[in-house]
Amino acid sequence: MLTKLAIKRGRPIRNKPNPPWPFVSKEEKQAVMEVLNSSVVNYHVGNKGKEFEERFAHWIGAKYGISCNSGTSALYCALAAIGVGPGDEVITTPITFFADGLAPLLNNAITIFADIDPKTGNLDPNSTEKKISSRTKAIIPVHLYGHPADMDGFMELARKYNLYIIEDCAQSHGATYKERMTGSIGHIGAFSFCQTKIMTTGGEGGMLTTEDPEIAAKLMSARNIGAQTLYRDGKFQKIGGYSRLGHNMRMTEMQSAIGIAILKYHINEYIKKRRENSAYLSEKFKAFDFISPAYEAPKVKHTYYAYPARLHLDLLKVNNSQFIAALKAEGILVREVYSSPGHTQPIFENLKNYSKYRSPWRASELDHRNEEYPNLEFYKKKTILFEVHPTIDKEYLKDVVAAAEKVGEAYHK
Repeated sequence: MLTKLAIKRGRPIRNKPNPPWPFVSKEEKQAVMEVLNSSVVNYHVGNKGKEFEERFAHWIGAKYGISCNSGTSALYCALAAIGVGPGDEVITTPITFFADGLAPLLNNAITIFADIDPKTGNLDPNSTEKKISSRTKAIIPVHLYGHPADMDGFMELARKYNLYIIEDCAQSHGATYKERMTGSIGHIGAFSFCQTKIMTTGGEGGMLTTEDPEIAAKLMSARNIGAQTLYRDGKFQKIGGYSRLGHNMRMTEMQSAIGIAILKYHINEYIKKRRENSAYLSEKFKAFDFISPAYEAPKVKHTYYAYPARLHLDLLKVNNSQFIAALKAEGILVREVYSSPGHTQPIFENLKNYSKYRSPWRASELDHRNEEYPNLEFYKKKTILFEVHPTIDKEYLKDVVAAAEKVGEAYHK
């Protein structure tokens, strides 16, 4: 068995606890205690939520920030704010966390998937254009693993077909595309602060960003039970009553306090450390013929939520799952890319209205289960993900390289 590789071939490369993530700093703990001691813990009563929104928007270079309780909520609110509803279609990538496939369904719309760029794993504008129909309302490109998507390509599609671009920035905090941070380029940016992310606000949390005050007002309404919110005379005003469908998706003051502390004291260092760890692996992996370093396109800054390396399976006796199992036996934090892509999810079979999309707006059935995405299959079969989060030190990275070399040699053709 490959999972017994370390036992069969002697002691594993690494037999000590691996660096944990997230790391909760003293500044974050202090910020939470200050809020708890004040007894002002609700967004509407306190001022931490508004401060966090302003700081985050300023950090990425957007005019408005609207906090919420998760990245999934952010995507839901983004589509609700631009009026996505029954019969509308939203195009996104099949290879990411399923929130992107789910958000259109939560707005009673239709999810459409397109193929990806095999180098970056991101949604491909050319494949996306082929899926655009008269019902298409928006596109959700995901900046996968911290590598910005081709935003020039998507913004051109938006202009050509009069569409909205919702950037999913859940994994790309601080990443830049042609010197602009992700979340400041499309019509709306949607961020997650879940536990695993580049920054986390106590395990969950989300943020929406936009340049458009009218959209910002609708985002505020969608995350606050549909409370009627308007932009008048340079100010956002809640004028009473409930004008739209919405949910209670507000962020707590404790979460916002954590976010403020991270922005003030840690975020830039976190990103710097992820890039340094990734640069180390890239340099070392150049010496091996069976693995290629992570790709970083010109004019982008990758922030490495995870480090995607490419295996050359033609030089190995095993597939990527087996290679990963062997690395895990050596004590290394490594995993596959999303093994169950969006178009394979059982929700499309279980929901009668979505199984084959028997929609009055479509002339023919659309069955996700029979769709083919050749670039996705290529990327999924050959890519493996290493952890490079900020608590990882040089000793651990040396163990990663040694383990990769050991497994690569053992299974080299």
